[in-house]
Amino acid sequence: MNVQEKYFGEAMAIAQAQGIDCEPSGIAGLALMLQMKNRLPKDKKMLVVNTGRARAL
Repeated sequence: MNVQEKYFGEAMAIAQAQGIDCEPSGIAGLALMLQMKNRLPKDKKMLVVNTGRARAL
C-alpha cells in the first residue's frame, strides 16, 4: 500500500513525543495505521513494529 506523506510526519511526531528513535521508513506501519484509522477496528489491540534507524558502518 502507498502511504501519503502527511501521515509519515504525523507518525514521526508521535514517535518523537514517545522518545522513539526511528526513521520515517522505520515507523511506516504507524503511518499506514494513521492513514487507515477510519477503517480499523476501534475495539482491538494492534501492534506496530518499529524497524528502527539505519546506522553507518
